[in-house]
Parts: sequence; C-alpha cells; structure tokens
Amino acid sequence: MKKWDFSIKSSIVFDTQNAVLGFDVNSAYPLPICRFTDLNSDCMVNNEDLAIIGRYWFRSDCDGNNDFCSGADIDENGSVNFDDFAFLANDWLNNGCQYPCGSEERPFPAADLTRDCIVDVYDLAVIAEEWLNDCNWLNFNCRSGDFDRDGTLNFEDFATFAGQW
Repeated sequence: MKKWDFSIKSSIVFDTQNAVLGFDVNSAYPLPICRFTDLNSDCMVNNEDLAIIGRYWFRSDCDGNNDFCSGADIDENGSVNFDDFAFLANDWLNNGCQYPCGSEERPFPAADLTRDCIVDVYDLAVIAEEWLNDCNWLNFNCRSGDFDRDGTLNFEDFATFAGQW
C-alpha cells in the first residue's frame, strides 16, 4: 500500500497583485537545499565535524544512498571537497545548537533569494536575471525578488535587497 510522502515541501504561491493562488511547479525554481554543518549533532561545529569531513575527503560517490557521505558532502553535489570545508569553516565554533536553514529558529533573511541563509552574490545574480521582468505568481514574483509586489523587479526592490547585504 502506498503512503503519502509529507516530507516534500509544496510551493504554494500567492499573487498579491492579481489575487490568485497558484502552485510553483516550474523546475527552474527548485526547492532550497539547507546546509547543516553540525555533522555529529552535538550543537557545536568543531574538530569532530572536521574529522567527518576528513574521513570522506575527495570522495566523489556521495549520494542519498550513503547520506551524502554521512553529511560530509554539505552542498550535496556528490563529492566532499573545499566547498564543503568552506561551509564548515563559516560555522566554525558556533556557540549553541545550529538550526537548519529556514527553520523557525533560523529563518531565511528576506533578501536571501537562493534560500541558503546568506545574502550574497548568488542572490544578486537572481536580481540581475529577473531585472525589469514582469513579476507574478507564474514566476513566483520574480523568484521572490519583487519585494514590494508591484509587478516589476526594479530599483525599489534592489534597495530592499541592498539593505540586507
């Protein structure tokens, strides 16, 4: 007997300009991947997590079958490399439990368009790609870049974005 998989997040979109409810099913807008660098879940990113990275260093067979090399493949791209180390180094010696990106305890910043909990050049790339486009529920309000929901990604939206950089 098949069961419903409730672990898949739905992308319900509210178009505030046209008062329409829609669903974002466009593969160009994938669901975000949250990075979690406390690999051993001891509420601290430290030497023990670095040891897990080291155990799988330069492995290129990381996938869902081996839990992305026990979590060492932080960006889930199939290999443990310097990118994963950089994520770990960014969270090094955080005090207190690290919550997954997008959780109630660690919400996404409004200007984080790529949903990695960091407002950076990748979010700026989304702004550039959607610049002056018509924004509506079909394109998820220009991938959430139309902050004021006026139907166009423009300088007002860029000012909001820049204020959170």
